[in-house]
Amino acid sequence: METKTTNGNSAEQIGHDEDLLMEILLRVPTKSVLKFRFVSKQWMSLISSTRFRHSHARTLGSLKPRALFIDRVFNPQVLSNIAVINPLNPDDESKSLPPFDFLDFTGGVRILESCGGLLLCESGDVFCQPTYFICNPTTRECKILPTPPVGTDCFSVSVSLAFDPLRSPHYKIIFVSRCMRGDITHIIHIFSSETDSWSSSKIEFTIKNGVKLFHAVFLNGAIHWYSDDKESQYFDVDKECLKTMPMPMPMPQVNDVNVNVACRYFGECGGHLNLVFAHERVGFTFSIFEMDKDYSNWYLKHRFSLQSEITTLWPEINSDYIYYLLISAIQSEEGDLTMFAACTEGRAISYNCKNGTLKALHCPYIKRTCFPRTIRACKYFETLACV
Repeated sequence: METKTTNGNSAEQIGHDEDLLMEILLRVPTKSVLKFRFVSKQWMSLISSTRFRHSHARTLGSLKPRALFIDRVFNPQVLSNIAVINPLNPDDESKSLPPFDFLDFTGGVRILESCGGLLLCESGDVFCQPTYFICNPTTRECKILPTPPVGTDCFSVSVSLAFDPLRSPHYKIIFVSRCMRGDITHIIHIFSSETDSWSSSKIEFTIKNGVKLFHAVFLNGAIHWYSDDKESQYFDVDKECLKTMPMPMPMPQVNDVNVNVACRYFGECGGHLNLVFAHERVGFTFSIFEMDKDYSNWYLKHRFSLQSEITTLWPEINSDYIYYLLISAIQSEEGDLTMFAACTEGRAISYNCKNGTLKALHCPYIKRTCFPRTIRACKYFETLACV
């Protein structure tokens, strides 16, 4: 009886001490915290507060992706069915991932970027100005962004999300447009969630040869763009200036023979920029490059061939020509780099570059008939980040 009384008093003390309760809940995983909202009105109020939500991501530290979302989606009502791939835990049931039925858009939806648990998306067709919005699938929240202040003689080139919950609870949207007056000029407009508005200032710049603005990677406070030339550019969001960085040139070689390679992944993994090159007509051969922290150079981190392993898995595949619909690189809980690759007819693999473990995955909705061009995987993180 005395023990029960002591335990009861302890629970009561925690319940009345909101700061202590907050310290405890901050260390609870996101999914469990969301369930704890329904314990009481006090817990609902605390967990739903902006202060708690901002602190939760910082306390949990660097999150690992829960799954991958496909960037091209045409019906938000079935997004959870056709756009989820889970190389991290293939045995995990898809119903444990959040549905997207909270989105209410008549047009199709496309995921543009993923950062810190938030998704930057667009909705609309090619004949009208798209609607841009931020959503958090975990908390089922969505916010439509104001229309970018673009002139009538300009058109959209890229829209990127800059958000790092470990540095700030606020996010920014980097909108790049191209103007057709005089010399062709690119202009950057910046939206801030802190002010809930687009900045009145704008940054004009000229892109270097080979830079692809349509696919950006946010890392270390900057938006990075891929280039198939010797140099690329990146935009320092805080200082609002452009800088240059090298690209791995010439293209990788296999057995000292130049081969046809295609960059199938440009993204972030383990706090570094990564490039994955898929070698065509050389079987299932891949090269993974990583950028130095000081942006001085790229170095070859992994090169491997999965010819024999994949031929054993799928003997009917012709390895002389492989069309990769999707490639991504992710970091496991143990810090190992794992590459995920999907080719035609729903065939996909995950490969742990450290221990050489290969797993066959089935992604029935990733088919060349559905996606005639390369698609991207957007990482999904479970967080309480505010939209």
